[in-house]
Amino acid sequence: MRTALVACWLSAAAIAPCAARAEGLFPQPEIDYWNEQAEARRTAAAARPSERPLRPMDAGEFRWEDYEDPTTDVFWDDGGDYVPPRPLRVVAADPTPANVARYLRWQQRKLEVISALDEEVARQLASAPKRARPAPAQQRAVAPGEAEAIRQGGAPIDWRRLDVVFFYSSDCPHCQASVETVRALEGLGARVIPVQTDWRQRPPLLSGSVPYDEQIAREQPIEAVPTWIASYGGDRVTMQGAVTVQSIEVTLKMAQQQQEQQQQQRHGSSTNPTTSTFPEGER
Repeated sequence: MRTALVACWLSAAAIAPCAARAEGLFPQPEIDYWNEQAEARRTAAAARPSERPLRPMDAGEFRWEDYEDPTTDVFWDDGGDYVPPRPLRVVAADPTPANVARYLRWQQRKLEVISALDEEVARQLASAPKRARPAPAQQRAVAPGEAEAIRQGGAPIDWRRLDVVFFYSSDCPHCQASVETVRALEGLGARVIPVQTDWRQRPPLLSGSVPYDEQIAREQPIEAVPTWIASYGGDRVTMQGAVTVQSIEVTLKMAQQQQEQQQQQRHGSSTNPTTSTFPEGER
């Protein structure tokens, strides 16, 4: 019996300090299950002075109606000075169904205004008139008779040795007219790589098109569409506009003639890219 009393006394002595520490951890043991003290907490919070300095946009009485007009400054309030937007702070302090609904309506209205602005900008850019690119002064127009003589003279073109990179835009009428030329070149055995400049906005005109991304733009910047870059037998020529198979043949043979003349004159074995004058493209 005496041993049992001693054991109970030791247990009580060990529990007492733990109970005292537990009371320090939970100073308010009563739980407000029904949220009956919410109004009292909101009133006390409103009576306390703000711990942060108010921004100029926070001055004055808060009204949800002020955040419904896109022409006002408060409508675009995204916070600042390490302070969240005022509507967010209002909802966080008083998350009633009405406040939450007004806050979500304000966010949705901002998204609608931004989306409408993006659509209007895209529409105006699409409807803007295209400016034709002026021909460089050093280009020389080839007369029809002269072009035919050049095409008939010299060694025939081996189209299987021709590689062409075709830069185009889907909404460009000159590019649309050039689709037939691309298919004719492929039918002759040439290798054509179509590169679409407006690949983010419109579907491609040709299957297997490559997007004109930032890497290609750095390696091969272009000034207008359509642009053709043809490589044949060591020559590299650049053409612009809605060219035909015959005009490509004339340009390649002109490049070969120039290379032969330069070799004969011993001014070098390499030729500069030749740009021919054909119907011009668009910016």
